Order: sequence, then structure tokens, then C-alpha cells
Amino acid sequence: MEWNDIFKISTAIIASLGGGGVIVLWLAKWIGSIFANKYVEKFKYGIQKDLEDHKTFLRKEEFLFQKEFEATSAFISLCILLLPRRTNPMMEWYEACQNFAYEYEKVEKSLESYIAKHGAALQDDMLKNLTETIGKASEGKANVSYGDVSEIGIKYAGEVMTTLEEIQNELCRSIRSNSGA
Repeated sequence: MEWNDIFKISTAIIASLGGGGVIVLWLAKWIGSIFANKYVEKFKYGIQKDLEDHKTFLRKEEFLFQKEFEATSAFISLCILLLPRRTNPMMEWYEACQNFAYEYEKVEKSLESYIAKHGAALQDDMLKNLTETIGKASEGKANVSYGDVSEIGIKYAGEVMTTLEEIQNELCRSIRSNSGA
């Protein structure tokens, strides 16, 4: 055997192995691309599902925030209507409470109407405070007769006015903290 024959045989072996290697590499690439495409599609589906879930969550949060904002705005308007205004520069707390006590019926009905319209947008503690405030106004109403307000009626009026202001402040704080302001 001569070197020339050895070279031809070696070249044939290498070529056959190399050809087989090329086929094996091509087959591995093809199978790998199939698995990679499946993985990429599965990953894309997961990302798209997460994105849609997040969009749905954000739409719900936006809706709830809008309802809370409307409820807060309505409560501020209600407080402006219900809480007594200064009738003179020297008006004292006692006089404000007395003026407020004359409006117990209006306060009670207005708060009930407010809860009926915006109760679903309120947090449980706010709803509880408002319900208790309605009860206090109802009790206070029993302490007003023929234009005369008892001391208990005035005390309840002060408590109701203070509670309304506290609820208003808490609603505003809640809106500000939810809006990122």
C-alpha cells in the first residue's frame, strides 16, 4: 500500500464521517429548532397571558379608583351642605352645634342617601363610621323639640360634625395615597 492509497482511503473515511457528521448536525439543529420554537411560543403565551391579566387588574383598579373618587367628591359636597356655616364672625362651637342639631333630619336622610349611592365604593371602616353617625344623628333628633335643643342633642351634634370632618379627611387621604399624589 502506498501513501497515495492510504491518503485516498483516509480521505474517503473522513468524507463519509464528515458527511454523516453534517447530517447529524443538521438533524440536531432541526430538532433543536422545533423544541426552541415550542419553548418560545409557550414563553410568549405565558407573557401575553400575564400581560392580559395585568391589564385586567389595572382596569379594575382604575374603575374602583374612579368610584372612590366620585364617592369622596360627593361626600365633600355633602359636608359643605350639611356642616353649618358661620353666620357671624363671633360664632362659637356651641352655636354651630345648635344650628346643626336643627338639621338632624336632613343630615340623617342625606347620609342614608349617600350610603345608598356610594356605599359599595367605601371601605368597611368608613361605612361603619357613617352608619354609626346616622345612628347618632337619629338619637340627636330625639333631643330636639319645638326649637329647643337639649345638652345631649348639642353634644351629639358636635360628635356628628367632628365625625363627618374626620371621614372627609380620611377619604381625601385615601384618594391621595391611591393616586400617588
